[in-house]
Amino acid sequence: MNKKILSVSAAAVLAFRLASSLSCIRSYADDNVICSEVLAEAETGKLLYEENAYEKHPSGSLCKLMTVLLAAEAVQRGEISYDTVCTATEHANSMQGAQIWLMPGDKMTLGELMKAVIIGNANDAAAVISEAVSGTEERFTELMNSRADELGMTDTNYVNASGYESGGAYTTAADTARLLCALSEHDELTEIFTSRLDYLNDGQVQLVTSNPSAVRCKGGLGFKAGFTGSGEQQRFYAAQGAARDGETYVSVIIGSEDEDYAAVKSQELLDYGFQVFDTVIPDIPEDVPSSVKVKNGTKNSVRTEVKGLDSMVISAGSSGKISSRTAVSEYIFAPVEKGECVGQIMYYYNGKHAFTADICAVGNVGAKNTEYMLFKMLKKLIDFGS
Repeated sequence: MNKKILSVSAAAVLAFRLASSLSCIRSYADDNVICSEVLAEAETGKLLYEENAYEKHPSGSLCKLMTVLLAAEAVQRGEISYDTVCTATEHANSMQGAQIWLMPGDKMTLGELMKAVIIGNANDAAAVISEAVSGTEERFTELMNSRADELGMTDTNYVNASGYESGGAYTTAADTARLLCALSEHDELTEIFTSRLDYLNDGQVQLVTSNPSAVRCKGGLGFKAGFTGSGEQQRFYAAQGAARDGETYVSVIIGSEDEDYAAVKSQELLDYGFQVFDTVIPDIPEDVPSSVKVKNGTKNSVRTEVKGLDSMVISAGSSGKISSRTAVSEYIFAPVEKGECVGQIMYYYNGKHAFTADICAVGNVGAKNTEYMLFKMLKKLIDFGS
C-alpha cells in the first residue's frame, strides 16, 4: 500500500488515530480487494493521506460531478444562468437508468436540472445540461476531458455526461479529489448537494438523495456516493467534502466492496483532516522591505508587495515550525516594470522548503536618459530663476 502523509510527525499521529478510531469498521477493510482512499485539503489540493490513490477505477456516476462543475463554471462566466430554460431533446429522452422521465420538448430551468442530477442522479437531466452548455453531449464530453486535464486529472477519461453505460470511463481517487477541490469553491451548490429530499414539476417528481452522509456531516458540502458494476464486480464509492472554521477538506473512497465502509470511512477521513491538520497563511517576515532603492531611475525607489503567499497545511498546533528566509537586493537598476520580481521569501516547514513567494514592484520606474536629464536641468533652472 502506498501511503504518503504531509510529514513524519503527522504520519505518526494520523496512523495512530486511524488505527484506533477506525477499529469499529476495520472488519470491512479486510475484505476489500482494491480500495482507494484519499484525504485532501481543498484550497491547496494537497493530498494529506492516500492509499492506492492512483489506482484506476470505473467512474460510473462520479462523471456527473464534472458535469455539474462545468455547468457551474459556465454560469460563473455568464454564458448561462440557473434560470435559463432548457429543452429536453430526443437524445435526452433516450437515456436509461436513473431519470426524471423527460419527454422531448419538456422544459426545465438549469437550476432544476442541477437538482435532478445532484440529488436524483438523473441521467436524462445530465444529457440536457450537456446540450444546454455546449450544444451536444459529444462536444460536452470533450470539454469534460479538457477540464480534467486543466485540473491535473491525468488518469481520468470521460465518455459521456452521466456515466451511465460508460465503458472506457475511468478515474482515480487522487483525480476525484482534485475535482472535489474545484467543486468546493461553488458555495451556491452546497444547499443542493446537502438536500435529502426535493421536488420538481410542482411535486410530480420526487428527488431523494443517494448520499445521506452529506446531510448528516457537520459542515458538509455534499458531493456524491454510489456504486459501479454489479454482482461480484459491484464496488462502492463516496466522495465527500466539509468546511469548518475556515478550513475545507475533501475525501474520496473508491472501490470498496462494502457500502457502509465507503460512507463511514469517507466521513472519518474528513474528521481526521480537521483534527490532525491546520491550514494557515504564514506571516510576511519583518525583514521584507516596503520599498527598494532604484539606481539610474526616474525615481529613487519603488514600493513593494508580496505575491504568491500561499496557504500551508501543517500538523495541528505546529505553526512554530514555520520559518522563512528573505532574499532581496539593497537596490535594483532601472527600468523597473510593475509586477517585476525584486526579491523572494522562502518559506519552510519543519526545516523543509514549502513554497516561495515573490516580492514585486508596485509601479513602473523609467530609466534616466538624455532627454530626462535635460528636462531635470531645465526644471532646476526654472525653479532657481523663480
